Amino acid sequence: MQHVTTRARPGYETLEEAVAIARELAPRLRERVAQAEAERRLPYENVRDLLDSGLIGLEVPKRYGGAELNLDALIEVTAALAEGCSSTGWVYALWGAHMWLIGQYPRHVQDEIFGDPNTLISSVVSTEGAPEKVDGGYRWTGRGFFSSGVDHCTWLSASLNLQPGQWPGDIRWFLIPRADIEIVDDWHTVGLKGTGSKTIVVTDVFIPDQRVLGFKELSEGKGAGAELYGSPVYRASFDFTYTLPLGGPAVGIARAMMKAFEERTRARRDLALPT
Repeated sequence: MQHVTTRARPGYETLEEAVAIARELAPRLRERVAQAEAERRLPYENVRDLLDSGLIGLEVPKRYGGAELNLDALIEVTAALAEGCSSTGWVYALWGAHMWLIGQYPRHVQDEIFGDPNTLISSVVSTEGAPEKVDGGYRWTGRGFFSSGVDHCTWLSASLNLQPGQWPGDIRWFLIPRADIEIVDDWHTVGLKGTGSKTIVVTDVFIPDQRVLGFKELSEGKGAGAELYGSPVYRASFDFTYTLPLGGPAVGIARAMMKAFEERTRARRDLALPT
């Protein structure tokens, strides 16, 4: 795995400033679309651009040098990036939402995760294998599917049901370091090739209790972030904050399509005009 060595702290304070940075990046991302499609994951240059721009810090708490902006900022920045590269927009939406999720863990866990300026967190929601409760935490052997951006992540967040076969059961979020997962290179699709949404495999991995969050508490807006930070961002429901940003890429793709249509139509009209 090639590592990106730097991540600048956000040089913006408002939604408008963050979106302006994303729009500046979009043309560079567009130039690498073919590369992303060929590699079936984001080019390292795209990852470096996101880190160096500070946009990964959009939902990081201010305590750790982040911007701590609201959900609308994440959606709009995602859309602006997706206008340049749909795969980059999709992966960014997930990475950005995961920064919010880390803000819901105990403070000492946040210190560890946010202490690394290159932190990127991918996830798996569709999983196999139930974790086993052991002294001090859980052990998990299983698989997870469609983990977007996993080639570049430093941590993985896995959604696991402690009551398999029951719905909704007891769903928890398990935070696992990149070194503990194996990536299966099985992402061969027609669309969004560059997301690298591959399968992951874990074998008898130990996850301490401190790196496990309950879905119910997050859904009710009662994660640790609600008490640690004064911002309403961290008192929002997981259902709202974590899933809606995934609409951002669709908005950006639609905007890019409309611009391409307008440019093509304008060119054809100009050719038809008499000289």
